[in-house]
Amino acid sequence: MDLDAGVPLDLAGPAGTGSREDGHPCGFLVRRELQNHTSEALAAGDNRGCVGIKEPQGRTGRYGPRAASRRGGWPSGDFAVVGEAGRRLAAINSALPLPNRFRRDRAHHARPPLHYCIPKTPDSSTPARPIAAAAPIPSAMALATNHAAAALSGGAVSQPRRAPSFLPLKRRTICAVHAAEPSKASATAAAAKTSSATVAPEKSAAPAPKPAAPAKWAIDSWRAKKALQLPEYPNAAELESALKTIEAFPPIVFAGEARNLEERLADAAMGRAFLLQGGDCAESFKEFNGNNIRDTFRVLLQMSAVLTFGGQMPVIKVGRMAGQFAKPRSDNFEVKDGVKLPSYRGDNINGDAFNEKSRIPDPQRMIRAYTQSAATLNLLRAFAMGGYAAMQRVTQWNLDFTENSEQGDRYRELAHRVDEALGFMSAAGLTLDHPIMSSTEFWTSHECLLLPYEQALTRQDSTSGLFYDCSAHMLWVGERTRQLDGAHVEFLRGVANPLGIKVSDKMNPSDLVKLIEILNPTNKPGRITIITRMGAENMRVKLPHLIRAVRNSGQIVTWITDPMHGNTIKAPCGLKTRPFDSILAEVRAFFDVHEQEGSHAGGVHLEMTGQNVTECIGGSRTVTFDDLADRYHTHCDPRLNASQSLELAFIIAERLRKRRTRSSKLNSVLPLPSEFKSFSLGETEIYSFFFETTEFWTSHECLLLPYEQALTRQDSTSGLFYDCSAHMLWVGERTRQLDGAHVEFLRGVANPLGIKVSDKMNPSDLVKLIEILNPTNKPGRIIIITRMGAENMRVKLPHLIRAVRNSGQIVTWITDPMHGNTIKAPCGLKTRPFDSILAEVRAFFDVHEQEGSHAEGVHLEMTGQNVTECIGGSRTVTFDDLADRYHTHCDPRLNASQSLELAFIIAERLRKRRTRSSKLNSVLPLPSGF
Repeated sequence: MDLDAGVPLDLAGPAGTGSREDGHPCGFLVRRELQNHTSEALAAGDNRGCVGIKEPQGRTGRYGPRAASRRGGWPSGDFAVVGEAGRRLAAINSALPLPNRFRRDRAHHARPPLHYCIPKTPDSSTPARPIAAAAPIPSAMALATNHAAAALSGGAVSQPRRAPSFLPLKRRTICAVHAAEPSKASATAAAAKTSSATVAPEKSAAPAPKPAAPAKWAIDSWRAKKALQLPEYPNAAELESALKTIEAFPPIVFAGEARNLEERLADAAMGRAFLLQGGDCAESFKEFNGNNIRDTFRVLLQMSAVLTFGGQMPVIKVGRMAGQFAKPRSDNFEVKDGVKLPSYRGDNINGDAFNEKSRIPDPQRMIRAYTQSAATLNLLRAFAMGGYAAMQRVTQWNLDFTENSEQGDRYRELAHRVDEALGFMSAAGLTLDHPIMSSTEFWTSHECLLLPYEQALTRQDSTSGLFYDCSAHMLWVGERTRQLDGAHVEFLRGVANPLGIKVSDKMNPSDLVKLIEILNPTNKPGRITIITRMGAENMRVKLPHLIRAVRNSGQIVTWITDPMHGNTIKAPCGLKTRPFDSILAEVRAFFDVHEQEGSHAGGVHLEMTGQNVTECIGGSRTVTFDDLADRYHTHCDPRLNASQSLELAFIIAERLRKRRTRSSKLNSVLPLPSEFKSFSLGETEIYSFFFETTEFWTSHECLLLPYEQALTRQDSTSGLFYDCSAHMLWVGERTRQLDGAHVEFLRGVANPLGIKVSDKMNPSDLVKLIEILNPTNKPGRIIIITRMGAENMRVKLPHLIRAVRNSGQIVTWITDPMHGNTIKAPCGLKTRPFDSILAEVRAFFDVHEQEGSHAEGVHLEMTGQNVTECIGGSRTVTFDDLADRYHTHCDPRLNASQSLELAFIIAERLRKRRTRSSKLNSVLPLPSGF
């Protein structure tokens, strides 16, 4: 996995640093995942493309590198670019062009931005370099290299960069500069200052003296500052052990995803998007299950649909999820019935049960919070990218308990209108099955409170050199921890994530300006989001002064409202609650003030849930004080339920609609200075999506049946059962008995299934096994994975192919050339000769050509590490080399160079097959009855 995720390296750097000499971007980096080197080489041989499935569990869906199709510059590790395989890969990198319809303007071909803002220099009409891009980049971890750019533009190819990888967190100091270059910083600051001229300014103050340069930042420099709201762990050794464990874990999110969110938030700052941020007050271990996650995600989708339809602008969906555990407390201790105990601070610190053992801070809870956050985000990614968020499903997002409510009826009416619009698009020939219509972008956020945990998940991005807190895409600093000289501000000023600042009526305007300057010294749009929480009356009095102070300082921020925290009251029964009318009043005051000030109301931040709770009073389905105890499930602060959340979304959507229909003067947000000119570039996001993502799935052997059963779920759409531990499963050589438990389990799940087949397999038994696992003969359901050695392959495989063909069954044939070629080296280590692996692959292709069937894939045990486990290959590994880097704890694997070499050999076979006659090139046809 890479920390990198898909943004240009240098938009305006000097030549040789990832940019062209004229300042335009032409250099990108790509992640090092070896699977993509291999698939790129295969795609070069067979233009139908290839499917990549990796055995270990990992990120799923369309998260992959920008670009299997971009075909330009896959950087390989140092150990992979040497030798014939590396030279052949470099040749492909520089030679394969983009399809004609995807070629971009010569000066801007490396990236598909929608807009660039170009300032003119004061004494010249010549534009300076581009300083900001607001181009949407569909999710995740993707980049291309400057090889592709050079191939299109005809320029020279620069030296290949090192592949992105995790860099060790050395305790060294770095300059506390965020993401923008100094040249951009000055231009952006000037832009913001000029923009304030369109609104009546307050009296200007005397110019302030130039502030001293900030101190150097390090990942642990916060420890020298005063840290509030942190627990006192009784056992320092346990704490250190837990933090080291988390430091060794993979990141939960990736740097490029955070950069993409920052770009979207920059749009919100300029009035081109609206931020919807919502989720639990505090996540808990007890309420962690898939249904709760799904229901909250579903309500956010509904609200997003309502806001998008009303505002006619993109809605940025950010969850208070996958990490929102810790909570600040006003008192360090809690007293009940005369007993004084430490306050509950969140499930990642201590327990909420009122007893001494539960309230002691436990470092192991951080590890459990990490695993729950990772699992939550994994499910959210699946929902967002796997079709659940498709616009065609807009009518199916209604929760059962909102069906017969006023808000349910209003939503159903809107959903039908969306359906009609989609029907018109389809009739007009616009495809609705494109990923942009069948998926959505979704990010996570939480309060940056437990600094040791945040530090343990901070990684240095090898693309930009910046540090990112990889526990969430966006972080915010709270009301109780935003001291200018405090530890939390010190930590956050050095990480490059988008940041939020919670602001109450107690915030001094000048302190807010200073805090923004500390956290965003380069004034980068999208970096800072101001989250106001002060109640409706204070909002009308205090917010205008904050807006004017920020405007007059020339700072660019996104303004959103949190109408929850300023409206908490205690009910007669003693429970905390929030009146819906007070929440609504604060939202209305927020919009009114921004209209009055000529600024932009950029979003809303809510504590909400998809469950049918009774925690906030009011709403159209009136919840009274007497109803609170019915379904009061929160263990922290009260949340809006689904019906109340949807009602609020309709009210906000109406405000957005009215704003959209007003005159251009009232409708405009704070504009950029007149010197800034905006222009459009490149193809639309619809087209660029194909070149910026790839599909990637996971698989493993179905062996531990209790575990597989525990992760099996019934799909609410089809009613079928799926083993949700992986996309694809296979049954092994030792567990494929026709009457065995593994076959019994697999015949009932709807995943694609593989069958490992050795030379011991009887053809009739194979036919029976396929009939058990695929009685309806559904194409794509069964993959036959042959593993039998080259000699047995030529003798045994033809009989299996004929038996399956004669039974009329449709299967996918692939080869596993690893397991049939394991030998013991003289030193006693297991190994696999590369020549034997290659011989089995060639035999596999030869037999299928002879039988008129199709060799459709390869199944390898491989790694991206520079190991010496399999002997042979062009960079010859000998028996004597095995012990050098023999890292496997099971069977020997191909290293990167050997994998790439094998990919080129297979690609050549695919190329030859593609050029043969149509008879030899045809695959096994469907039976005559089809």
